[in-house]
Amino acid sequence: MTDEREVRADLSRCLGRLWRFGMILSFRSDVALALVEATCVRALERAPLLISSSRLEYWLFSTLYSIWQTKVTIRDENSEMLVMDNAVLRRVTALPDEYRAAVFLAYVEDMSYPEVAEVLVVPISTVISRLAAARIMLAESADITKAPGFAEAPILVDRPA
Repeated sequence: MTDEREVRADLSRCLGRLWRFGMILSFRSDVALALVEATCVRALERAPLLISSSRLEYWLFSTLYSIWQTKVTIRDENSEMLVMDNAVLRRVTALPDEYRAAVFLAYVEDMSYPEVAEVLVVPISTVISRLAAARIMLAESADITKAPGFAEAPILVDRPA
């Protein structure tokens, strides 16, 4: 069992990362803050039920993602995103939620595929599929297919036995 002091310590350590994940999902700081607050409240309410703080970080990300998925009312689809200088970030933020979340957790938060699967509550094969599809979407949005050396079909090479 985890006591409330441990949960509070872990929460304070993860707040910035949780807020960043909320921003990646929502594109709005007020919504990201609301997601983090709801995640913290849920963690503190369930502190006595949490087995160990070693997995709390993944539980927090998973909870935030779950709140994002279920509380659609806090989204404002008509809001405009601020202009960003980073072209890659613009393309990543244009991905659908499920792909953007997988890309963020795997590549920004440096979580393993099993950890991403745990956070998003999906099979590992789904994480792998989403990341592969996201890479294709990002390549297409960058029009990387016209870059020199890009092969339309994979090149098969015989390997010595």
